[in-house]
Amino acid sequence: MPMPIQYVNLPEWNGQAKHLTDVWRLRKGDRQALCTLSTHPIGGEIRIEIDGELLRSQAGRNGTELMDLAFEWKSQFLVKGWE
Repeated sequence: MPMPIQYVNLPEWNGQAKHLTDVWRLRKGDRQALCTLSTHPIGGEIRIEIDGELLRSQAGRNGTELMDLAFEWKSQFLVKGWE
């Protein structure tokens, strides 16, 4: 079980999105889902891509809330048989 996230510091926007980290990666058959955290003009953005195609994204000012949402999305994938 992952450790609870206490605080996520988002770097200031420098005019260009910067990949900060891969949050999680899951597989289902030969498909791959990847959730990432990047900088965004308002703070940060989490994105889910399946096989390189954007499925869902959310931007926000609070990095900890974005990470909490990313793990909520992961739970939704796990219920649907992704691992």
